[in-house]
Amino acid sequence: MSKSFKFGLIFLVTILLLPITRMMFAESSLSSNLTDWLFSIFFQIVCLGIIPFVLYKLLITKKTSSFFVDTKIKSKISLSIIIYAITIGLCVYVLNIIISTYVQFLFKKAGFTYSSGVNTIFSSPEVLILEIATSAILPAVFEEVTNRGLLLNALTDIKRDSTKLILVGLLFGLVHQNVSQFVSAFIIGIILAQVALKARSIIPAMIIHFINNFLIIMSSYSEQTNDTYYNFLNNLFTIIISYPILTIIIVAFTIFGIYYGIREIDKLQKINHDKNELSSIHFSSHNINSTSKGEDIEDTNDFNYVFFNNNVSKNTDEYEARKPLNPLKKLYNHMPLIIAVTITTITTIFTFIWGLLR
Repeated sequence: MSKSFKFGLIFLVTILLLPITRMMFAESSLSSNLTDWLFSIFFQIVCLGIIPFVLYKLLITKKTSSFFVDTKIKSKISLSIIIYAITIGLCVYVLNIIISTYVQFLFKKAGFTYSSGVNTIFSSPEVLILEIATSAILPAVFEEVTNRGLLLNALTDIKRDSTKLILVGLLFGLVHQNVSQFVSAFIIGIILAQVALKARSIIPAMIIHFINNFLIIMSSYSEQTNDTYYNFLNNLFTIIISYPILTIIIVAFTIFGIYYGIREIDKLQKINHDKNELSSIHFSSHNINSTSKGEDIEDTNDFNYVFFNNNVSKNTDEYEARKPLNPLKKLYNHMPLIIAVTITTITTIFTFIWGLLR
């Protein structure tokens, strides 16, 4: 099995665990709030965290540190990149609200009936804290590990970044297995994948994901408590949605903000990468010179072998991606993802049909 196949297989397992976990908690006699929290904690930590980690060690390598390197968690992120990620997160939130509003309007026009299930009841500050932890912090961490970290590794043999972005966005939209969330999740998935690629890390994507979910939670909390924050946002977005020209201007502004933030993150990471390369070369030259002076280094040739091999190993996935693959081989490598797309597409279509019949 190729590495792409193995990463795809791990991703497929997480897809299959979602409906199973939902059924486990569906018949719970606990309160709606508590059931949702327990479901989120179990699914995020166990199904998107522990199980993929164990499968990684079984299928790919037993080195724990390699998991964090491959999923792009173990990366140095500067304060500037964090600030740009926060800015992108705010833009993504605004874009998400506008997209969701228009999608909801169009779906209702088509006869789609949204679920009348009970949302989180914010009866105390503790409820708000638990909601932030289970619906903002945990998804920001574990969904990014799965939907960006693992999934991008499953697509390493695809040459074009644009193709990777569309596939990651498509799968992120489908894995929600809820047609009402598909469009916004698809677009956000593309943005988060682009951020992860340019940052060479999923940490900025985690920040963006957290900010979007956090602001949605705060909006729901403010709505129930009749807070000024909700009234302000409600009035603001009502005005924006009421005027198509204003909507277009705001969408264009947020898209530019996202584009600018990603571009600057890319620049900063390229500068950091160049600095690291220069430091490595300097370190290598220093050790070679030390050897010529008779200092105690076991074998210069061995050192050079390790140094250059490390550089090659960093680009192994890129090298593999450039190798021409037999179409059947490529199809086989992506079979787990094809199965994942098929399953999630069927369930997503089912939620749409169910909404029309409801």
